[in-house]
This record gives sequence, structure tokens and C-alpha cells, in this order.
Amino acid sequence: MGTLQSGKSPGQRVDAGNAVLDRASSADARSVKKRLDAFRSAHRAFSSGHAVAEKASAALIAQQRTIGELDAVQDDAVEAWASARTGAGAKRLQPFADLKGPSASDIKGMGDRAEAELIVKLAAKDKKHPDAKVKKTAAAADAAARAVLKASDPIKALTRTRDAAVSARDAIGIRWEKAFASLKRGARAAEDDGAVGVFASLFDAPTAAPKAKKVKIAPAPAATSASNGAPS
Repeated sequence: MGTLQSGKSPGQRVDAGNAVLDRASSADARSVKKRLDAFRSAHRAFSSGHAVAEKASAALIAQQRTIGELDAVQDDAVEAWASARTGAGAKRLQPFADLKGPSASDIKGMGDRAEAELIVKLAAKDKKHPDAKVKKTAAAADAAARAVLKASDPIKALTRTRDAAVSARDAIGIRWEKAFASLKRGARAAEDDGAVGVFASLFDAPTAAPKAKKVKIAPAPAATSASNGAPS
């Protein structure tokens, strides 16, 4: 029988705390009531902080995912624009050279926001291009780039919010660990003072059942075919 540990991640901490408090609701924990109440308070605060941090992290990840999807559209727009310019007489490997821009592959290799800012700058120079297809693809690239810029605007604020929420949760985590350890020590001491079973009721972790060993079954021998013809 193992002992319930606090875990190595915020989520494991929440799970461990939930398990202890769930057990305490049906156990005789009067001998550690004060420490249990302190832990319950710390766990409530930590769980709340963890939920806020998880929500902030999810919001940031969702926005990053959106930017990634828009950046892919932006890359495709650059390719179409480069192709149109090549068709209109621009250099195949350097279709944006006359705009003093890098190659299409170099543009796509830039960070999403830096790429978008460059596209907007270069596309402005193609607004009056004599070729209709070049103007159309430049406008499409400009629109794709502006979508990336708009989506990336909230990133700094979302990152600050996430970082602040994680820091606040982690600060509470110190209090949580102290309360968890204190409750453990108190339960052990209570056992020594006669409150038999209080530690086990709160902190004993069931040992996982061993996996059944797979028994290898030898394949049956192939049947031998009967000999044709009469015996000699």
C-alpha cells in the first residue's frame, strides 16, 4: 500500500487534494480537524487559482492556433502573388526583387507578424501594377496579412494574463504544499496518540493490481497430407 503524494504538476496537486478531502468526508478525522480545515482552505484557493490559470492558458493557446491557421493562409497568398508576378515578367526565383523584397520562401520563413508587416508594405507597391492578376493576388495577400496582424494584437495581453495567473497559482501552491505536509504529519502524530487508522483513511493509496502475464501459446503443428498411391 503506497502513500498518496502531492504530485509533480498543478493538476496532480488538485487531484490529490480532492482525494484527501473526499476521504475526509467519510472518515473520523476529528483528531486532525484544525489541520484538515487549514488544508481545505488552501486547497480551495489553489483549485480556484488553477482553474483561472488553465482558462488563461487555454485562451492564449486558442489565439496562437488561430494565428497559425491564418499564417498558413498568408503563406498560400504569398505563393499565389509570387506566381502572378512571375507570370507578369518578374524573376522566377526573386519575384519581389523590383519591390526590394526577399524571395517568396524567405518571406514565408519569417515569423508570422514580421511576415505580415512586410507583406502589407510590399503589397501597397502593387496596388497600381498594370497586370490585373498581380493586383488581385497582392490585394489577397494584403488581406491575409492584415488578418494575421489583427489576430496577433491580443497575444501580448493574453500572455501577460496567463503569466500572472500562473504566478498567482504557484504562489498559492507553496501554501498548499505546507498545508498538505502539515496534515500528513498531524495524521501520523494522531496515530501515535491513539487515533488508529486516521492516516490510512486519508493518505493510503491503493496499489495498482499487477498486470496479468500473457501466456504464449505455441502454434499447432501443421497437418501432414496423406501419401498418394498404394503402399509398396
